[in-house]
Amino acid sequence: WLLKLATLVPVYGVRVGLHALLLLLLVAPPKHMDEFQLVQFALGFKGTQFLSGGLLLALQGGVALFLITTFEEDGGAPLSERLSSEAPGVGEGLFLEAVDLVGSVLLGWVALLLLPSSHKLGVRQTVASTATQRQAAEHGRRGGRLAGMLW
Repeated sequence: WLLKLATLVPVYGVRVGLHALLLLLLVAPPKHMDEFQLVQFALGFKGTQFLSGGLLLALQGGVALFLITTFEEDGGAPLSERLSSEAPGVGEGLFLEAVDLVGSVLLGWVALLLLPSSHKLGVRQTVASTATQRQAAEHGRRGGRLAGMLW
């Protein structure tokens, strides 16, 4: 839970850095890459991107813009001057924004592209699952039902 809360911090690079570490831990033992965990990672990463990079940043920017345009400072600086120096997004580093954007695209795709080399771990061997595994082995494809969506 603590890691999930830390990924919701609307600061450029924090979410991408923590999810990169998490993906590294998921794929560190290559023989134990679980298909379910990779799919869950990709979906969770995109979900936190929507929350922290979308909703929370939009809310933060809207409130900041409202406060700038509604309340005057004691110095009486013109609104145009205040907007050019205090508006949301002014003063943010271009490098961190680029890292966040590129990392947001790459991490999701890396997780999905690792699916063909993943394994179904923790599945009980039943008649249905062995038949499905046999059929997948005959076609030489791994990655489950999502393998067809990758190519």
